[in-house]
Amino acid sequence: MRCFFASEDEALYATEATVGIYGLTSGQPKSTRRFQQMVQAGAFTKIRLFAITEAGYLHSISRRAYEPSTTITIPVTSLYTALIILSATPLQLGALTKSGKMYSINPQQERIETLNLGSNALTTGCVGTNGYWVVADDAGEVYVGKGNRLVKKWGKAGGPGGIRGFAVHAKEPLIAGAGVDGIIRVWEYPSGRLIKAFVGHRWDVQAVAFAQQGEILVSVGSDRQALIWRWQQSEVPDRNMPMPEVSAAPYLHRDAQGQVWLLTESAIHHLDMRAWKWKSLRLAPLKDKEREEGDRKTGG
Repeated sequence: MRCFFASEDEALYATEATVGIYGLTSGQPKSTRRFQQMVQAGAFTKIRLFAITEAGYLHSISRRAYEPSTTITIPVTSLYTALIILSATPLQLGALTKSGKMYSINPQQERIETLNLGSNALTTGCVGTNGYWVVADDAGEVYVGKGNRLVKKWGKAGGPGGIRGFAVHAKEPLIAGAGVDGIIRVWEYPSGRLIKAFVGHRWDVQAVAFAQQGEILVSVGSDRQALIWRWQQSEVPDRNMPMPEVSAAPYLHRDAQGQVWLLTESAIHHLDMRAWKWKSLRLAPLKDKEREEGDRKTGG
């Protein structure tokens, strides 16, 4: 399985044509859904689950039994790489593609607008606390916008190979980027002013997350290390910890209480910042019975 998205105390996982929303503290799927095509990207809110499947379909699945689910047709592309929530009110999604386009989608009105950000594959994106979104491609280009409008290009701010993932600061208009070139960068947004850049991993950085109120930064890399940074005070890691599990696509998530979770293919790992230890919880598999119930409950 692969983690597509996390919010507050839940995470969205997908395996081929099945998705499941897991509770971070239980490791059990709260709800599941099986589609006829492979799932390429997904996200969720408190009331709806969104999944993009092959052949150009966006499924909007109600998490409430009394609300209908819908499916709309979106542009067919070689691959959708990520789905981000651009705005909760009004609801607006951003679908990133390998062709360099981002589709701004209003699922309720079935309105789709195309933003041609570049010619390279868009790899990751996030939305800041002030409503600006930030998207990166695999050539290191970084784009900033608001709603369905591109506001600014930062140029090749992400470095060679681009950014693997972003982290949003809880209080300040700052984001951190996990660089394929092994560099962690912290920018002010939407201006793009580089605040700090530092190196600690031997190879590429896979994911980053601000912890607590933003004074601590956690990073994981392909060198299988988790580094703890008091990034405002020093450019040297404060602590080095082995990752609890080798992962090809780790996902770091900061919850509403400032706690950090490492989401891997088979487990959820909570970082205990008092003892500086990982507390791991294995993910329960999506069983056939759960998949069938998910299909019947969600409809669409």
